[in-house]
Amino acid sequence: MQGEPDNFTVVEVFKGEKLPAADEISGAAITGSPAMVTDRLDWSEYTAEWLASGD
Repeated sequence: MQGEPDNFTVVEVFKGEKLPAADEISGAAITGSPAMVTDRLDWSEYTAEWLASGD
């Protein structure tokens, strides 16, 4: 990736941090988690809804 090294934001949704609105970002890099998707944890469900809605 090119650009300034500080042109990104880390959001730790598992700690309750809120994701930005889609119009505030140009992309998203999503990493893994030790949690299983079938656990349906609140933060995981929130992230899935955010991804599906584009917000």
